[in-house]
Amino acid sequence: MILISPCTANFMNKLANGHGDDLLSTICLAFNKKIYIAPAMNPDMWNNKICQASIKKLIQNMSNFVIYDLETSDSALNFSQILEASFIVCNENLVELDRATFHARLNKTFIPNPGALMTNQVSVKRLKETNLSEYEMIKQIISFLSKCGKFISMGWNSSNFDRQICRASFWRSLEKPYIFNTEGNAEADLLHTCRTSH
Repeated sequence: MILISPCTANFMNKLANGHGDDLLSTICLAFNKKIYIAPAMNPDMWNNKICQASIKKLIQNMSNFVIYDLETSDSALNFSQILEASFIVCNENLVELDRATFHARLNKTFIPNPGALMTNQVSVKRLKETNLSEYEMIKQIISFLSKCGKFISMGWNSSNFDRQICRASFWRSLEKPYIFNTEGNAEADLLHTCRTSH
């Protein structure tokens, strides 16, 4: 951990924009753990548009939590499609920042498993009323996730099913299949977390 106290407006702007022109800013650029700052400047400097933009950048670089759950057409990975995907984005203090739910109509090449539909309570009527194709829904999900900054994705038993079905669906939709564990993002499974803490 690094604590920069006091953190001047000049250094905060350097940190936010990736400048490494002195020893401390170079160390911060190479440091891959948490960096805390205690801003110290007069109120006019704090309220300056450039400083506010830097603060937003620094906040975006913090890891948020993306908690998600999927409802699918089958429990078999190779014969399944995401019918509904729900996401809640929280900050490191678990304060909710955003949420979204996405629906897709059933792909004509998939036959839904009746047991899966009974478990997730997705009605045939709802499947027929939804206008988005799987491709369009995945595009909306990717757009939503791209606005979350760096994140740690979490689901219940997600490593065994949800993550795999997301990768297959993202790949079918010509999107990056490993968005949950690349570009500074990480994955966690709440089931494994509960097992280790019990």
